[in-house]
Amino acid sequence: MSERIQIAPMAALNEQLALVEFYKNRTLVLANQVHELTAALEQAQATIQQSRPAEAADVDGLTPGKAH
Repeated sequence: MSERIQIAPMAALNEQLALVEFYKNRTLVLANQVHELTAALEQAQATIQQSRPAEAADVDGLTPGKAH
């Protein structure tokens, strides 16, 4: 069994604050990456729509009234 070690309250507090700061920064980095990737995806979708104008109005690839 492992024995219990006494930890100074200020040491525990400093570690907790560092961990909170780490995860806050990590969350911001990930949120920024989501924002950038979403913008890139929207740009790619717009480029595809422009390159195929006949399909631009037909998002799901199905043409109304056409048998599949």
